[in-house]
Amino acid sequence: MRRSVRRNTRSSGNLGCCAIGLVIAAVTGLVTVGVRLLGALFQALGAVIRPLLHTLWRAMPQISTIFYYLYAWPLLIFEHIWNIGGPWRRVAQVLLALTVVVSLIILVQRANAPAPVALEPTASATATATGVSTSTTGTSTPTATGAAPNTHTPAPATTTAVPATATDAPAPAVNPRIPAGAVVAQVVRVVDGDTVRVLLDGQEIVTRLIGIDTPETKAPNAPVECFGPEASDFATATLSGQTVYLEYDPSQDRLDRYDRHLVYLWLADGRNFNELMITDGYAFEYTYNQPYKYVDAFQAAQADARTNQRGLWSPTTCAGGASAPVAPITSTSAPAGEATAPLPAGVVPAQVVRVVDGDTVRLMLDGQEIITRLIGINTPETKAPNKPVECFGPEASDFAKTILSGQTVYLEYDPSQDRYDRYDRHLVYLWLADGRNFNELMITSGYAFEYTYDKPYKYIDAFRAAQSDARTNQRGLWSPTTCNGQVTP
Repeated sequence: MRRSVRRNTRSSGNLGCCAIGLVIAAVTGLVTVGVRLLGALFQALGAVIRPLLHTLWRAMPQISTIFYYLYAWPLLIFEHIWNIGGPWRRVAQVLLALTVVVSLIILVQRANAPAPVALEPTASATATATGVSTSTTGTSTPTATGAAPNTHTPAPATTTAVPATATDAPAPAVNPRIPAGAVVAQVVRVVDGDTVRVLLDGQEIVTRLIGIDTPETKAPNAPVECFGPEASDFATATLSGQTVYLEYDPSQDRLDRYDRHLVYLWLADGRNFNELMITDGYAFEYTYNQPYKYVDAFQAAQADARTNQRGLWSPTTCAGGASAPVAPITSTSAPAGEATAPLPAGVVPAQVVRVVDGDTVRLMLDGQEIITRLIGINTPETKAPNKPVECFGPEASDFAKTILSGQTVYLEYDPSQDRYDRYDRHLVYLWLADGRNFNELMITSGYAFEYTYDKPYKYIDAFRAAQSDARTNQRGLWSPTTCNGQVTP
């Protein structure tokens, strides 16, 4: 009799079992391979490390002996001297006493050492986060009659003094609100409300304050703007003779086109002077090219000054418009005089104070003494440090003094050139009252070379023609009996 056999005809079930078996086999194989690899690795490491550990263990007595003598040699010397006996024991006692005293002194000094001071967030940074200007520690009283008096109470310095980095500046206590990395400097002179000369590491530099712009007081060919003198006076009263802290801004250039250092000035009491000028209504907030570090705080300070009508925002002063001139520009120290020949339009009269050399002259312009460097010429050196007096340099200086001393001259700036050089000298042409261009006269008479510094200037063709004529006719330094065109000895 046949027995019926029931067969599994479900192919999907068979496929699932096969798949699970394959996965298990693969995982088992990988684990086996990994275990064997780890075993081989440990075996290899063991073959290397075991001899090393064995050698180290055998050398332990010698190592212990070395460390013992490194640390115990003073005691061994003391013991040896003591065992000698006699007067050497007195020597051992004195050495022991000195060791104890020195150890006590070191312990006392360490116990009294001041803990490091953690810098708190700066005032302007706090203002940026909160939207409120906090550069001052007091309150400014709104006024509608002019400049707001400075009623800010300086915050007392509570931190320990640190050495100043400027060799000529004292080392004041550093307020914790001054940003880390700010460098100490000494104020030499306030040029105007946003330009200050300081002494940094024994070197005098010119700084231009970031983020502010004060009304003009010294711009050639421009009237004195409303509230400009007040801004300069406030800056002078606040900064003169003070120690300040310079902060550079990585988001801005380090120097401007006039080689002035672009900085924030921090006062010793922790106030940001740039922001203080805006808060008290002496300056406008000014973003030159791209946002700077404290732009939010400075803009908030300006909004507050405008709302409270401080300084130049008062309707009785400028009402926020500083371009209105205070009065016509007249130079009390430099009478204009009468030109006897036509001069270029836009020239500015000034009085010669002193001739420095053939191409550098000090003038009185609108009551302010300035230094001018003549465009397009270069005279032989007479006063350059670490350089000898060059051929025909004294003659060039004497000629310039003969022509210019005590005279009224007329300054012409050249739009194709910078207004100032790297030494903060005004770059100009000097016109004489008889209509002659003094720069060109120096070349024509053979007292100067034509000189193009960086790019062509207004009178370059005329100056080069003058030099060619002087060379051809062997005038001055072109003469074979003087320098023959070679001024270096």
